[in-house]
Amino acid sequence: MSLIRSSRAFSRIARWTLKKELTFSGNWIKRPVEIPNDCVVLYAHFEPYKRVSSYVFSALESYRRAGFDVIFGSTSELFTTDISQLNAHCAGVLIRPNFGYDFSTWRDMLRNLNFLRGKSVLLTNSSIVGPLTPMDSIFKGLRAEDRRIVGLLESQEFHRHLQSYFLFFPRRITKGVLWRLFWKLLRDLDSKDLIITNYEVNVSDFFSAAYDSVAIFKVKTRRNPLEEVFSEIPEFPFVKRAVIESGTIENSRWPTPPPRILNNSLVQDLLKSADQNRKDNSASDDMDSSEGFRRIS
Repeated sequence: MSLIRSSRAFSRIARWTLKKELTFSGNWIKRPVEIPNDCVVLYAHFEPYKRVSSYVFSALESYRRAGFDVIFGSTSELFTTDISQLNAHCAGVLIRPNFGYDFSTWRDMLRNLNFLRGKSVLLTNSSIVGPLTPMDSIFKGLRAEDRRIVGLLESQEFHRHLQSYFLFFPRRITKGVLWRLFWKLLRDLDSKDLIITNYEVNVSDFFSAAYDSVAIFKVKTRRNPLEEVFSEIPEFPFVKRAVIESGTIENSRWPTPPPRILNNSLVQDLLKSADQNRKDNSASDDMDSSEGFRRIS
């Protein structure tokens, strides 16, 4: 059965290889010279306001303290002050064009680092805010993992799969041919829905002929498990940024986070910066409108 799932996943992923050429157009602000640790975090970042939020730096420092080398890839234009701070936190910093979403960012970092063969690799991104709770036991479990892909949560949407904002691949997998093949086949898709249905949903199945996968936390729902995680798993260490930013919007599809999350300092900082960014954008739009009227007159 696992061989059938793997072959189906392979066909879904490989079909895009013939339709789209592979391109790389990124710039290493800080190219990794050496990666001494056995465990590496590849952190995919996007920020529409051209800055690195405090929760991102907090996460990078958490991974560093846990013994991971951190390689940071962003599809945003960043301020010089943020780049300087990233250089202090990270073994490598890559800036690339904004296409292909997180999977393409991870791919471009890996293809330029010999796929980090023989390293344990944690893929994560800036769509999650945290850690909000201690992760010592989680990091210890990841280091002890030998032959399974590990995610924080599994979803039953479409079919059973690990959600891609936190995926751990032990060194046994990164040494193998399937690891390199997956990233060589991956192409830049223009739609987030296509990314989910072709890559996120299929990554576990792609490897399933040779490796099992497991979620650290379980939520009993057929919907997106992040809609239920607040009530079922108080110790869950992250919250989706989209939940925070839309939590005060009427008719949001996301549930309002409980006070223990909303009162967290990282979340409070994000809410304040999001509010300030909205004000800045509004002021900029008003100025553009005013300038336009003056030119017309």
